[in-house]
Amino acid sequence: MTIISANRRKRMHLVSGAILGTFVLAHFFNHSLGLISVEAMETARKGFNLIWHSLPGTVLLYGALLLHFAMALESIYRRQTLRMPAREALKIVFGLSLPFLLIGHVTAARVEPLLTGVDADYPDMLRMLWSNSVNATRQSLALLLVWGHGCLGAWFWMRGRAWFPRYEILLYTVAMLVPIFALLGFVSGARSIEDRLRRTWRLRRPFLFEASVRPHASRGYSARPLFRLRRPDRRHVPAAGHAKGRAHSRALSRRSGGHRQSRLQRA
Repeated sequence: MTIISANRRKRMHLVSGAILGTFVLAHFFNHSLGLISVEAMETARKGFNLIWHSLPGTVLLYGALLLHFAMALESIYRRQTLRMPAREALKIVFGLSLPFLLIGHVTAARVEPLLTGVDADYPDMLRMLWSNSVNATRQSLALLLVWGHGCLGAWFWMRGRAWFPRYEILLYTVAMLVPIFALLGFVSGARSIEDRLRRTWRLRRPFLFEASVRPHASRGYSARPLFRLRRPDRRHVPAAGHAKGRAHSRALSRRSGGHRQSRLQRA
């Protein structure tokens, strides 16, 4: 006995897929803002979360996810043979592989903040993904598979519509550009975070100004600058506050002053 008719099952599958497709499209648009700045990504994420992290949005999103997955398994179970067109086989393979690729991302972005109360923002997620090539590759592959699965499902629904031939080129162009911009935004945002951390590390490194005037064989003194920026060498710089350290500093200062006076006299 059939509890739900075939038309109603198809409609439920289509509606749940449309909800998930809307979420994915908005999420990819958020990724593409990385081409502008990480701050733009973070601002859009906060507005994005007002909808999907609310109680109605969470119920709608995860309800659609469970319903879509259940309808997909039910459609496979009802098939009398696994012989099917290549596009339909790809859609099924893409859909069944997504839970294994996205479980880590969903846990870090949604489950962990619910348990710890610490929101996962874009800088943290980009650092976590970009610091490990395996994570970055898996996330990029999941992005492409999610979009491929959604595009194939939309194509199966639109191909019989009378208006589809008129907008076919436009729809194919959008289908190609959306994942490209999303990946470029992800890479650009991650590299900007990396560059920002590198600049911060360079600014915070301790340096030491020390004299760099040295005797020269032909002209008496070299043409090097008077002071050069150097990293401290603990073997040659005594500890601060120590009697020997103070004596060493005074001797170095007198030597530098003497070199400067001699240089002015020679000039």
